[in-house]
Amino acid sequence: MAKRLIHVGPEDDVADLAGRLQAADPGDEIALTVAPGAQAFQTPLNLRLLRSVAMKRRLTTTIVSPDPRIQQVAQSVGLVVYSSVAALEGGVPVDSPRPGFRPAGPASRPQAPFLPGPPAPAPGGASAVAALPFEYVLRPLTPPAPAGADLPETPAAAAPGAVPAPRTGPWGAPIAPPRAPATPEPVVPAWEAPVSFVPTPRAADPGYTASQPAGQISPASPPYAPFLPASPAGPPLRPGGPRNSLSEIPDEEESLSPWAAAAAGVIATPPAPPSILAPTPPPPPRTGLPIRRQPSPPPPTSTAGRIHLPQRRVIYGIVVGALALGVVLFLLLGTSATVTITVAETPLKVTPTIQGTTSTAQAGQANYILSKQITDTASQTFQATPTGSQPVPAVAATAVVALTAGGKGECANGCSFTLTSNYQFETATTPSIVFGVSGQTGVTIPAGGGTSSAIPVTALTTGSIGNVPAGAISLCPSTSASGDWCTTLDLQATNPAAATGGVDGGTQTVASATDIANWQEQLGQVETTLGTKATADLSAKAGQDKLAIDPSGGGKSITFVVSPSTFPPATANTVMSPETVTVTMTAQETVYNPAGLDAVVLKDLETSSNLPAGDSLVPAQLQLNNVQIIQAGSDGSFALSVSGVDYYHGKVDLTQLKSQLSGHSPGSVQGIVEQAIPNVKSVTVDETPVQFLFMPFSSSSIHIVETFVTSTGSGSSASG
Repeated sequence: MAKRLIHVGPEDDVADLAGRLQAADPGDEIALTVAPGAQAFQTPLNLRLLRSVAMKRRLTTTIVSPDPRIQQVAQSVGLVVYSSVAALEGGVPVDSPRPGFRPAGPASRPQAPFLPGPPAPAPGGASAVAALPFEYVLRPLTPPAPAGADLPETPAAAAPGAVPAPRTGPWGAPIAPPRAPATPEPVVPAWEAPVSFVPTPRAADPGYTASQPAGQISPASPPYAPFLPASPAGPPLRPGGPRNSLSEIPDEEESLSPWAAAAAGVIATPPAPPSILAPTPPPPPRTGLPIRRQPSPPPPTSTAGRIHLPQRRVIYGIVVGALALGVVLFLLLGTSATVTITVAETPLKVTPTIQGTTSTAQAGQANYILSKQITDTASQTFQATPTGSQPVPAVAATAVVALTAGGKGECANGCSFTLTSNYQFETATTPSIVFGVSGQTGVTIPAGGGTSSAIPVTALTTGSIGNVPAGAISLCPSTSASGDWCTTLDLQATNPAAATGGVDGGTQTVASATDIANWQEQLGQVETTLGTKATADLSAKAGQDKLAIDPSGGGKSITFVVSPSTFPPATANTVMSPETVTVTMTAQETVYNPAGLDAVVLKDLETSSNLPAGDSLVPAQLQLNNVQIIQAGSDGSFALSVSGVDYYHGKVDLTQLKSQLSGHSPGSVQGIVEQAIPNVKSVTVDETPVQFLFMPFSSSSIHIVETFVTSTGSGSSASG
């Protein structure tokens, strides 16, 4: 088990972090040090994914980050969080907020905006209490008991007249006592004179007595909100009527949230009991701690600090003026103009013959262009199975027999004789094969035991059974009863070589006429498919280059090679067996770059003797006409003819011309243009989005298009 620190940068994603966790050994303790604002730790879904990966790898994972947002998200998915590496080493994690309570610190929003805040120092160093309309009494909460201390015993019942302690919750927060349901207060007629408050029984509420007047707090009452003023002693106000201060608002109209009371650390004053409009004796003198009251501040009479908004007409005027200014600026800066200038010029023309070459050195010469040879190869196979058959007759095997004379016979000193077809030879095998002499044959046996001349024999049994090995023929049977004639003459017979040519009868597979026709059609389909593929491949390889193909088709070649070379058979009934046929295609093509052709023709125009001195060609005005490939080969060489046409003029600074046109009226544009460019036939001005009284003030918003025409009316355009 190892402890590892993995740093998480602001741009790291969840996939990278999951990969780092999977690379760790099972059981390791991983601490992810997360930089503030890391994108991977902004949503709980990403942290749940990392936690799942860590649990599968049995890793102990913690988060180290000073970012409160990352700490909150990590704690929401159940991860232990540390604020720094030092806190991690010291084992001091970031505490999670307890449910239902806010963490220490300033509240995110006011919980009880109708309650006054803590007293602030009064101007001039005076007491803050004197500046308030009521007395502000701080009441700190009882600090919790230290860890390990004995809990205090349950206090005994309070003595009569003692002030009971406020009730608190399980976490030390005070709890407001229950309120009795408010009794609706009767409406006081406007003409009736107000009277004082009268006592209202409140026996059901703790801290009140039945004889206690409304709005008064008895000495036995707990100090729930000692900083609030007592109810006003005077005539009651009508419900919903205007009040001059907080002290004039009845308790029934104040909605004090128990959460606001808990946040302030005090318990709000219970609502005052409803009053009854009836004559009452003056309230008894109040005992205990008096509550000091301040008179309500008078309504403000000064206008200092108030926001004075301009009149509505002034606001409308400002808005209308801003819109008008925006429209004017748009018309001045957002408009654009296109000036089309038609110039009558005599075109310059050349008709060179240009040759293509694959040699880079030769392409740099005049009227040469660099070409390329692109190639493509492909192959396709199919199975050719013959379906024809024909009968095969049985054929007898043939062999050669030689005789050798012994020392005792008639031929011991040599002899000569003639054998007819009646003489036979036989093998010593079982079954034996008999061979007859193939016609009348003269035999000569030399003296001294030499081998006789060759005696051709043919098997009397047809078929491959007659193909016996060498030395198998050794007997000389006789057709008469005299027995073996070789033995009688003391001769020894043998075949020096094996018998051959014996064929069994039956049928054999041959290529029929239908097979040959089908194979030729299939070959044509394969060649068409490969040719289409070659054309597509060559076109893709050529890209923006153009093909150099002459009228006879030169410049592109596609060849096919069929293997085996004897396929298909030339004639029908040719004996053959099933075989795999392969068709291989090889394609070649010559291409050239049109930009290179433009450059060669422009070079010829620039060096033409017909171009006046000091003039230059108009940019982007070149026209190539009648481009024709005269001759081409598939090796990359070709020759073409072309007619190049371009226009020329004196030096004109279009940028300076735009500056001269900016700000002028459209009617004066033609005069300015005619002074800068000679031979101007017409000038048109087109402004967008609307036709304005003057040209745009910015020269970058003016676009000049030059159109050149010849005496016949044809022309072309150039923009600047």
